[in-house]
Amino acid sequence: MKITLIIFFLSIESSYIQNKEVEVEGFADTTQWVVRGDDMWRIKTFAIDKDVHVFKINHDGKSPEDLIKIARLNTLKHYGEVVSDELILNTEDGVAGLRIEMAAIGLDAHLNESGDGFVFWSPDGTKYSSKSKPE
Repeated sequence: MKITLIIFFLSIESSYIQNKEVEVEGFADTTQWVVRGDDMWRIKTFAIDKDVHVFKINHDGKSPEDLIKIARLNTLKHYGEVVSDELILNTEDGVAGLRIEMAAIGLDAHLNESGDGFVFWSPDGTKYSSKSKPE
């Protein structure tokens, strides 16, 4: 199954729970977008607490190219000052294909899969879970 994963690495690590952000010293926060089949999600990771917020996005049948543009514009609008790197991965081979592409560029191929169909990246050896709910 075709899947696109866009990862924006941020230059901060933060905690939604503590309302705190600092310059990255360990793992960075990320904003990630996943398009899988007819579904799209935005995933925000908070490195201090290993917290994750997942939002299913209504994309109204837009093309994958349009979805990538929307993801970039939205992320740069809200996090542009702290985006340090951007990675776009596309594969026809599902999650296994993403792992192969990540390994090929030297990125930990640690992907978290959900029963709801979304997937997101986190550094190897970490365990992220939803610990807070955005207001």
